[in-house]
Parts: sequence; structure tokens; C-alpha cells
Amino acid sequence: MSLSDFSYTNKNEKFVIIGSINMQIKKLDKSHFEDIFLLFKETEGYLENHLSLFPCTREWLQSMLAAENGKALYGAFSDNNELMAVQGLSPTMKKVIELLKLNEQETIEIGSSVVLPKFRGKGLSAEFSKELIKIAKLNGYKNIIAKAYPDNIASNKTLLSLGMELKTKVTIQEIYIRYVYCLKI
Repeated sequence: MSLSDFSYTNKNEKFVIIGSINMQIKKLDKSHFEDIFLLFKETEGYLENHLSLFPCTREWLQSMLAAENGKALYGAFSDNNELMAVQGLSPTMKKVIELLKLNEQETIEIGSSVVLPKFRGKGLSAEFSKELIKIAKLNGYKNIIAKAYPDNIASNKTLLSLGMELKTKVTIQEIYIRYVYCLKI
């Protein structure tokens, strides 16, 4: 199954209203490269603990936007077309699939939601994740995996509020400790 073929409302666009924020969700492509890269860099500069977010390199971002190996990035845009947040869907690590005894073809990972600081604390990440879960379900996935830095209380609460269950803890690249959550859909 390939996320590059994902079907979604209004040609990969959907409008969601969160309080006073109108959010338009779009599948991102190479034309969004610089906006995404700047969003990651601004967010990285805002974080107290840099281990809570994987570094965004130009090479990693290019691979995500190439929609290879079932990867896709989605963006949440404000009314004035400002990119507020980025979140990805991609195959999860084989280590996690094996550990949780899941079917690899039926499992997709929702990546961390990277939200501009001025839009944090408004429920945007939770709503964004709900929409990505709908996209995954529409495309036949049965399991959603998500990872969160243990000290990131907001992210962990968001994943629990989505009905995800904390399954285990993993270490990635020897320095990135993450809780692993799973949701059967």
C-alpha cells in the first residue's frame, strides 16, 4: 500500500475548525520544501530538550516528500495559508512491528506533530492526528503506531486521548528514547 496514492476529501485537502482556528489539511509535496524546513528549524530552536525531536535534515525531508516507501507528509494550514504544523505517515520500524507482533502491511506510523510555537496548546496536534488516523483507515490500515519522547507530557496525553495504548519503550539511534503507542482501527 502506498501513501502516495491516498484518497482523501477534496483532492487531499480537508477543512477542520478548532476553536477559533480554521485548519486546512493538505498532502505536502516538493513545492512545500522550504516552508517545512523552516517550520522544523523554528520549532527546534524553541525546544528546551532537543532530544524530544529528531533533527530535520534536508536529505530526510527530501526522502519524505519523494513519497517513496509509503511515506507521506501532511500539513495544517491556517486561513492565511501559513503552514502551522507538519505530520507524517510512514512505515514504522521493523523492530517495533516485531516487538508488538503486528502485520507490517496493515501497520502505519503517525509521526510526531511539529507545530509552530504560536499555535501550540490549542488542540491542533490532536485534531491533526485524528484526521491522519481517518486517512490511514480509509486506505486499509488496521494498526496505527506513534512514538513520543517520555518527558513530552503534551504529546503523551494527546496520544492517550486518541485512544492509543502505551505498549513499550524503545531507544532509537542510541540516544532517542521513545514510548511506543498502538491503536487498532
